[in-house]
Amino acid sequence: MKTTFVALIMCITFSMQLFASQDIVVDHSNKTVTILANFISSSPITKSMNQAADIWNSKSGKYHCEMLVDGKKVNYAIQFKLVVNQNPLSDTVVNVIAVLPNNHPFFNEKTSVDENGVEQTNKVVGVTDGKTIAISSSYKNNKYMLAHEMGLAIGLNHKDASKSRFINVRGFENFELEKSVSNLATYNGEKHKTTRKYTELGGLWSNFMAVK
Repeated sequence: MKTTFVALIMCITFSMQLFASQDIVVDHSNKTVTILANFISSSPITKSMNQAADIWNSKSGKYHCEMLVDGKKVNYAIQFKLVVNQNPLSDTVVNVIAVLPNNHPFFNEKTSVDENGVEQTNKVVGVTDGKTIAISSSYKNNKYMLAHEMGLAIGLNHKDASKSRFINVRGFENFELEKSVSNLATYNGEKHKTTRKYTELGGLWSNFMAVK
């Protein structure tokens, strides 16, 4: 009975958390924007998941985005706090990584036509819908592939939107980092569709004193 109750609680928690892929904390005092996410998997790929998360976490503080503060554009440092297989009942949004057989329909080759009219065939080895990631079995230990899909899951966009989201498996450098984070962190009165929780810390005094 106790096991069933715990399973029910976890199910409810997942249903609350899985509609979004990242939490965002904007700290005005320290001028930082932090993207947080918890990636979990039932497959034995914890090592490669940790390596992939570390690729993003190691970029913390190295890039900046623009925030509109009191009508002025201000540079904020971009921080990442991606964790792996933490308690799914924690307060950090949960994203699931599933390892599927190489012959799964998700991984059928994709054909596209480039700007010169040349037909190109791309091999698909990983896909994400923004909250769940599917990786083909042969790439389950490829940290770059996992890092690439993690980047898409937390709301980052490719620099070249015309390119398939499934190529360039090595490359977080192919993401439009500054612009993506700026768009995610700009609060316009509504939560972003991919953002479960948005938090602002260290609000400016002038904001508190502003006439509503």
